[in-house]
Amino acid sequence: MKRSKNYFSVQLFFRKDNLDIAKLLHKALLGSGGRIAGVDLQSIVTRSINGCFSPERRVTDESLQAVYKECIHGEMATLHATNHPKMLGSHSSRSWIEIALDFASNGRAQNVIEMNLDITDDNYHQEEVHDYMRDLVSECTPYYGCSQGGDDHEQVASAVSLVPSAVEYKLGGTQSLKESVENQLNEMQLRPVLIQEIDRFVPRAYWGNILSLAHVDKLNGVETIGKESGCYLVERWGQNLYLQLTECPWKVDNEQFIKFTEYIKPLLYKVQS
Repeated sequence: MKRSKNYFSVQLFFRKDNLDIAKLLHKALLGSGGRIAGVDLQSIVTRSINGCFSPERRVTDESLQAVYKECIHGEMATLHATNHPKMLGSHSSRSWIEIALDFASNGRAQNVIEMNLDITDDNYHQEEVHDYMRDLVSECTPYYGCSQGGDDHEQVASAVSLVPSAVEYKLGGTQSLKESVENQLNEMQLRPVLIQEIDRFVPRAYWGNILSLAHVDKLNGVETIGKESGCYLVERWGQNLYLQLTECPWKVDNEQFIKFTEYIKPLLYKVQS
């Protein structure tokens, strides 16, 4: 069986203190009509704060009620859901979609819930993914989000994982694109952006960028961004602004990425000399 060659990853950050967790669970795991970006999820596994894993459960309204109770009682650390029953954490199939919610943030930040979405290209239906993300963001209002495509799952997943050093991240795409962006960020003298700071700064440019009102203000407002960013899409998603660099996450020209990185320079953390 031929494996997928391309992967797509998303990461979103939410504040616990102003988030309807029940709504997040429902929007993230049931989406529209029980489908996530055009795909049916099959199973959920949770891990408690004590490190114990739950039995595998089907994705239903009833199971989400149980998960919600675990969450609000502070019992749950992480949740994983996939379209393959009995295959959580296993990507032996060429066609998969996986969602992870981290309610403990691995101790890296208080009051933060992280969400990751990983999709193989044969499960990536552009309109469905776009609409799913738009509806989720509009309803639940993350304070930052990013998405990236590439030809290696570990590289793409780490690209949207915000445990970055200034330039020691992996970027899905060609080697020349990786080198170009890394060199550019080196020249900008960037230092790591902490989770606590991404309501004011962003780690770097991505193919998909979900910005807060504070980010938008730093770029002189929605109208200016629409005219000057050079993005394929600039859309209001509830209280957030979505910037998509090109039509396809696996087709980004080096020069486009470099120009966009320069454009969002006010959002990047510049080390003061």
